Amino acid sequence: MHEIAAAAGDPDLFAKLRGRLLSTLRAATYDRTVHGLSGLRLSAYTHVTSPLRRVADLINQRIIFAHLDHTPAPYTGEQLTALGADLNRRTRAAREAKKNHFKHADQRIVAQEAARDLTALDARTFHKVLKSAAAAPPRAELASELARRVDDDLMTAPDVAVLIDAADPTWLPLQLRVLDTLADTHPEMSPSVASVWRQTHPDQPPTDLETRRNGADHHPLFAARATHLGVRGPWTIAAAKKPAEQAALWAGLRAQLTGTDHPDPEPEWPAAPQNPQPAATPASADPGPAVPSPPHDTTTLTVLNLDGAKKSKALSNPIAWLMSLAQNNNQPPPEWEIRTDGPAHAPRFTATVHLAGHTATADATTKTAAKTASAAALIEALFAQQ
Repeated sequence: MHEIAAAAGDPDLFAKLRGRLLSTLRAATYDRTVHGLSGLRLSAYTHVTSPLRRVADLINQRIIFAHLDHTPAPYTGEQLTALGADLNRRTRAAREAKKNHFKHADQRIVAQEAARDLTALDARTFHKVLKSAAAAPPRAELASELARRVDDDLMTAPDVAVLIDAADPTWLPLQLRVLDTLADTHPEMSPSVASVWRQTHPDQPPTDLETRRNGADHHPLFAARATHLGVRGPWTIAAAKKPAEQAALWAGLRAQLTGTDHPDPEPEWPAAPQNPQPAATPASADPGPAVPSPPHDTTTLTVLNLDGAKKSKALSNPIAWLMSLAQNNNQPPPEWEIRTDGPAHAPRFTATVHLAGHTATADATTKTAAKTASAAALIEALFAQQ
């Protein structure tokens, strides 16, 4: 329901959501009885066109006329079952023939598009090119385009589902690059990736999730682990169940790609935070002249007043909230240190935020994302200390 509400004002997001919904629906089939229509919320219905367009319409018409004329039914139940099975077989054959026709034509078009400038392809065409290319080692042009699209936030869940299926080992660095980036920038996408992969592999077991809970009721911790294709991922821990499951799905997909099984039956919960009180300074007969402390000391740990603050509101805009917190506590504004690692075409940014002696660090593929993530990590730590 949250996705539907979010998509209400976004035509592109609504189209993606509509496509995901339609991909889960099965094709209609003929049978001796019709048990309902979910779209119209009917427990029973019939379908007849006039003029007649299908054999099924003729059969339904004969049954209805016989009922209205109070004459014997023209077909027995066994005959209707046999007719339904034959119609289903013919429909499937026609559908497969049409699918193969367009598939072969589409393959020619995809081959032509793959030879063009990949940056000019729309999302649908690029997905087809990626799906076709996943059966062979990646070309340098495609690898560069994938890196660009994931950095520019253009990757879709179907793209990732196709990418993790690429079997050639030369795909692995690119697969891990995409998974690690999306795990940082779009943790909420992992359930969609698992769902799309499941739809394209109905013969495989679904990605399994197991969860645990620990901690006090007022400060719970949740752990989750995903198992993909029999390979167990690591336990991931978060302050809420949903983020833990989202992170676990990304970690499970990564573990399967690297072939690293994590058999630990239970998560390793973090130790409860310790807050030792500083020892009192013994009194001195001659304390000497008072040495004034600097007005803004960023190294001395200062207890910040969070009275009335709500973590959900703080995390909705972490940087702005830290700025306001510093002002309310008569502290200097938070400061960030940014470090860049990795090659020029795939940099990683590590941001460390300092506020009143408190620090937190996070990394991401962009400076802004790393800065925001470090602010969110500091907020989590501050609320955990309460």
